[in-house]
Amino acid sequence: MEPELREAEYRNALELLRRERFEQAAEIFKRLSASHIGARAYYGWLLERGLGCTKDSSQAGELYRSAAEEGSSIAQFFLGSMYWRQRNGTECVKWFERAAAQGDAPADYCLNRIYRTGKVVTRNKEKARFHLGRAAARGHLYALRDVQYYSLLGEYGSLALLRAPFLVLPALLRVMRALVRTPNDPRVARHA
Repeated sequence: MEPELREAEYRNALELLRRERFEQAAEIFKRLSASHIGARAYYGWLLERGLGCTKDSSQAGELYRSAAEEGSSIAQFFLGSMYWRQRNGTECVKWFERAAAQGDAPADYCLNRIYRTGKVVTRNKEKARFHLGRAAARGHLYALRDVQYYSLLGEYGSLALLRAPFLVLPALLRVMRALVRTPNDPRVARHA
């Protein structure tokens, strides 16, 4: 298949996924998965949840790993999320770190939560703050909201504490607008 045609089919499948036409999207992602790492990642996502195809978490993990090792940040995020649900903190952080290094804002947001709570790694407020700031800079809506929240708590200094009340409302409105428009938008992916 020609690269341009493959990309057009992939974009079509993403649109079908956005419209929750899971069976059609799964069929296209499956067909493209041998030659397109993004399709492999999203087909794994559908398999893991049993959306539009028979649920198969084992095959989903194989697809995630294959695409993640080839450098797909979305597959790295999905693999990190799968390890999070399996309570495998070391692998979870490893794959989130790889995705975040490639600019994946939801991975940065999840790392913020992981380092802030200290549930699977040693609690580290500096790393949490770094990942939260980077996710917010990349436009992650929950990160933008949380930066304002932690500013209100005084975590970012006294100047931020004075500015925070004026920034919280617009951040919350952006989150609500995004959720109403596109509930599956990766910019508002909250947890792994």
